Amino acid sequence: MTTEAPKFKLAIEDILTVRVKIQLLSGGVWKKFDYTLFAKRMDQDAVTITHKEDGEQPVAEFVQKVATGWEGQRLVLNDDNTPAAFDPEALKALLSVPGVATLTYQAYMRDLGAREKN
Repeated sequence: MTTEAPKFKLAIEDILTVRVKIQLLSGGVWKKFDYTLFAKRMDQDAVTITHKEDGEQPVAEFVQKVATGWEGQRLVLNDDNTPAAFDPEALKALLSVPGVATLTYQAYMRDLGAREKN
């Protein structure tokens, strides 16, 4: 079976740059932990298939599948209080904070699709 090369390509990047803005209560004060997540772009068919195959997949697992890196992350720290570099364990730690996985997923889905031009 011969696979033909795609006839068309999209004029958008394969990796999304997703701005995630969160606040967490720490010591009675709301602290901002904004970061940029780099994630693989999925097309509509892939999003639909992923959700159907995984059923009630936790959003943290979905984010772990698409995430490729981050920048400006200051929530997950090393022992010396420096921001942790992106890796699967550091991402899992970030997403373990209640609400962070959901907000990250929502930011990804917001930036994945088209929006109406004002």
